Order: sequence, then structure tokens, then C-alpha cells
Amino acid sequence: MILAQIQSRLAAARAQIDAAEANHTAAEAELRNAQSHFDRIATLASRQIATPQNEEDAQGRLDAARQQELATAAAIAAARANLDIVKSDAGQIAVIDHQVARIEAEMTGLEAERAQRLIDLRNREVLATFDGMVDATFVDQGEYVTPGTRLLIYHRPDEVWVDANVKETDLRRISIGAPVLISVDAYPGREFRGQVERIGGAATSQFALLPSPNPSGNFTKVTQRVPIRVSVETEGVVLSPGMMVVLSIDVAD
Repeated sequence: MILAQIQSRLAAARAQIDAAEANHTAAEAELRNAQSHFDRIATLASRQIATPQNEEDAQGRLDAARQQELATAAAIAAARANLDIVKSDAGQIAVIDHQVARIEAEMTGLEAERAQRLIDLRNREVLATFDGMVDATFVDQGEYVTPGTRLLIYHRPDEVWVDANVKETDLRRISIGAPVLISVDAYPGREFRGQVERIGGAATSQFALLPSPNPSGNFTKVTQRVPIRVSVETEGVVLSPGMMVVLSIDVAD
């Protein structure tokens, strides 16, 4: 906008100079004409052919023409001075360009700082892998934690399953995908459907916190339990973790 304004002012200043020079040229022509007229009248007056009044009129015309020539010359000088002022104002463009470059450099620095702070902010967020419900928390707000600290337990309400332990003697009769009827103590008289999703690859005793190494060599045979997982079709019913259920698995004889 400033550049357009300065260009308009430059054009106006140059046009003003052209007009002032044209007026000065006309004033000079008028001055030469008035000077020639005065010379003739003065010659005639010296011969007493022209009256003194005629000589005074010619002198007045000559003086006016001289003043007009001086005025138009001054107008040219003023127009040129105005052009110089406009040209000096054009130097503001360079100043503004420098300010713009400085602001752009500052903006680049601020954007880099903002990006770094966004990274720091993301590093301070703990995002869950899915939407769910928090069951328990192990830290309080403002408490300092280190990597690996246990923060909370949560689950997905729309995705529940049943973990059951089956006798190893019955395991051969259970297969993946076998249909299951589920009775939940919280909803007596109502049955849910599901199917066997997974059969454990080891007995539960292998994962005991205190295994029995049997160093004495005495051995008592005990039927082991193998974990299985059963999906549940909740049909809009909210089942909470930890509820007690009874399974009836359709097995193959």
C-alpha cells in the first residue's frame, strides 16, 4: 500500500514539474514580448511619438512579466523539491522491508519454539490405546512419577471376556469356537452367549508366584487346571470386571 502511494506521489510530483516548466516557458515568452514592447515604446517616447502614459503601461507590463517569470521559476524549484521529498519517502520501503524481514525471522523462531513446546507437551501426555473406564488409580495429582510407574487400571466396557480354569482331563473335549452359555450372578435368570476364544498352553501351576519344586522327591498327583478365555455377547448389558459367572461349554464327546 505504501509503495502504491509513493508511486502515485512520484507520478504527481513529475507531472507538477512538467506543468511548472510549461508555465515557466510561457512566462519567459511573455517576458520577451513585454521587453520587446517596452523597448519600442521607450524608443518612441524618446522621439516624443509615444506618450509617457504609454511608456508607463509598457513598464508595468514588463514588470508583471518579470514577476510571472520569477514565480514560475520558483514553482519549478518547489516541484523539484517536492519530488526529492517523495523520493526520500520512498526510502521507507527499504526500512519496511527490513522490518518485515526481522519480523519474519522472529516468526520463524517463534514457530520453532512453538513446535518444540508442542513436542514437550506431547511428551507430558500419557495416551491410552483405547477408550475405556478407569477402575483404579495408583498415583495422586501432582505426584512425581518415573518411567514404568504403574498409574491406573482401566478396561473397555464394550469388550469383556471370561477367564476360566478347566481340568486337564476335560481339555480334550473343548475346542476353539465352541459355543458357551454364561450365567452371571449379577443377572440371575438371564443367560449370555459366547464362544471359546483361546486355550492356554500351560497349566496355571506353571505361573504360580511360589512354585513347588518338590525337592524331597515325594510326589502327589493332582489334576491340573488349564486357563481358557471365553468371549461374551453382552447385548448392551454392562458387565464389570471381577463378576462371578458359571460357564456351560458345548463340548464334543
